[in-house]
Amino acid sequence: MDLFSFEACQTPYKKENNGLMKNTQDLFKDNNGFIPFDDSKNPQVNTNSRKRKRAELEVITVLTDEDYPWISKNYDLNQFDHATELLNQELRDFVDYIMPTMEEKRMRKFIIKRIENVCAELWKESMVYAFGSFDTRLYLPTSDIDLVCFCSAYNAYKPDSTLNRLSKRLRNQDICQGPPQSIARAKVPIIKCQERHSGISIDISFNNISGLESARVVKEYLNTIPALKELTIVIKHFLKLKNLHDAAFGGLGSYSIVIMLHPLIQKGYIKPEKNLGVLLIEFFEFYGNQFNFRDLVVSIRDGGRYYQKRDCLWTSLNFAQICLEDPAKPDNDVARATRNWYDIRKEFGLAYLDLTEKVAYVQKTYFDEKGKKKVSDDDFPLSILKSILHVPAEIRSSRERLHEAYSNGELQGALGVTQDEDFTDEFSETTLRTKEELIKHSFIEEIREVDNRLSNNYSNFRNKRSSGRDFDFLDLVGSTSRNNKRHKKNGSNNKYDMQHPPFVALSSEEENNSGFW
Repeated sequence: MDLFSFEACQTPYKKENNGLMKNTQDLFKDNNGFIPFDDSKNPQVNTNSRKRKRAELEVITVLTDEDYPWISKNYDLNQFDHATELLNQELRDFVDYIMPTMEEKRMRKFIIKRIENVCAELWKESMVYAFGSFDTRLYLPTSDIDLVCFCSAYNAYKPDSTLNRLSKRLRNQDICQGPPQSIARAKVPIIKCQERHSGISIDISFNNISGLESARVVKEYLNTIPALKELTIVIKHFLKLKNLHDAAFGGLGSYSIVIMLHPLIQKGYIKPEKNLGVLLIEFFEFYGNQFNFRDLVVSIRDGGRYYQKRDCLWTSLNFAQICLEDPAKPDNDVARATRNWYDIRKEFGLAYLDLTEKVAYVQKTYFDEKGKKKVSDDDFPLSILKSILHVPAEIRSSRERLHEAYSNGELQGALGVTQDEDFTDEFSETTLRTKEELIKHSFIEEIREVDNRLSNNYSNFRNKRSSGRDFDFLDLVGSTSRNNKRHKKNGSNNKYDMQHPPFVALSSEEENNSGFW
């Protein structure tokens, strides 16, 4: 199935739109590589809805000009030929504002360094790496910090002792606001806490390489696909305003947004960096009204494709939410925890309406048919993006406090660092890229042993309950007896040695080509 065919992935339930929606392709037309907005084809939206009027009144009464700090002054409309060009400029200005400042970057590095020191005091051989939005540089001012500690003392079967030991040390050194919370019974046991001075939430896991691998994949896409970073930041902040950004609570995380954005940008119809506004509207329309999420899986491997959920053994066949294939681990559904997909989809559809209405209004009011400036209004800054975005007061006030604390040295003193300590704005690569880098550490054998046991336990469970179609999975993972026979055949006394890794029954050549590493 063609990934970029709207017909291939269009939802069969489009009647719910009441005939009000049209494709973005119908609303925009090509003009020398640029896709402008055609006001004449804008669908007539029922703006007399009581609910819609009530929502607009609530926004007017709550938000002020201070909630749109990226609009520093009125734009000179003479520099634009069309309303969509104004939207492009606004998006760039918003991203420049919301991206972390120098103080925010250094504060996060101070925090990570402090936790590194605490772990080193407990376990000398331990190593702490940042992953997630911090590693990919997709974090917002209020985003969490995700850390993983590689430590030989950690026991995956009895994680309580390691988690409690680190939690106690964090509490004794007065690093956190309140006592850290140890969640040992989760799929990935973690410690959750809030840094005392910044209020930033921190999640610490142990011996878990999946987050590092996901961050590596995201950074590769960000480095090769224009405009992907800017659009991801905008959509992430949009979901944050709706409280639908946290995957732990059924929301949509950065990794999922990157996977969803990838095919729209890669279509090649337009230049992404010059058409941010068009791509944003197209994203909201596609996933808010068109995409057949009930039947299809989104995959961005090999140039991107869709395939049926029923053809995929690793999906839960949950037709009520979107399914996104993990490019780092193809048998993993990145959106499996996105329980609030209907709410997310609804917000995307409303954002599409708001943006198209605003673009059409600005085009009609401020530009003539030839795309020349028609009217200039110096009384208030003209904005299209404010119809869907704003910056909450807590973010603005937090930035002001942080800047003041950093300028007078208060922050450095509280975090135990000196004013002239050598901290750069950007960080060195933290992702473990190859298997060889992991094998250098002695405790990786324990990680492999745990992976082996967990895989075998799951295989035995599936073997008892499943039909013949699961044998391919069993052949891939292998069983304990098969691994033992293999090690005995190869003359290995240590069944967990690094020459014959027991956690997957593959030859060395198959293992190198498996794509896991």
